[in-house]
Amino acid sequence: MEITLKGTVHYEVTDGIAVLTVDNPPVNPLSDGVRAGLFDGIANAEADGDVVGVVVTGKGRAFIAGADISEFGGEGDGQDMAFILFLKT
Repeated sequence: MEITLKGTVHYEVTDGIAVLTVDNPPVNPLSDGVRAGLFDGIANAEADGDVVGVVVTGKGRAFIAGADISEFGGEGDGQDMAFILFLKT
């Protein structure tokens, strides 16, 4: 089953592996929405007892080209990626 999370991050589980695919054309900038989608995807994978691993990939020609400069100077309402440091191992 595949679902689309915030910021066009697709989440799919196959054989115990959760695959998060960033799909934010043209070069997958790391926008607030993508950060939120990655956060939700990792949280879903962590909560799913059948998931034993997570792969993060990008659709198109770039994995993640960098920050979404169109959001520079704004307040930013997305998820801070520092949460990854606190995930259970």
